[in-house]
Amino acid sequence: ADAIAMLGNHGISAPPSEANFLLVHFEGSVTASQALDALAEAGYAVRHLPSQGLPNSLRITIGRTDDMTRVIATLRQLCGEAA
Repeated sequence: ADAIAMLGNHGISAPPSEANFLLVHFEGSVTASQALDALAEAGYAVRHLPSQGLPNSLRITIGRTDDMTRVIATLRQLCGEAA
């Protein structure tokens, strides 16, 4: 959640969560579809939520630390930041 918050200037955010996943919103130049594709290419399956009225959001389940580090690195790269 902290790493997602650091991408806030790119329009990416996640509300506080007590669950084993984050609901990540994409409201800037990076879309949920672009993030979905980039994460899939990196080997990660996340859930796109347009059928639930959240076309700009992904549900990302929290996994092992090394996997989460790579997920964040993928999102940073997509945003044009150094991973």
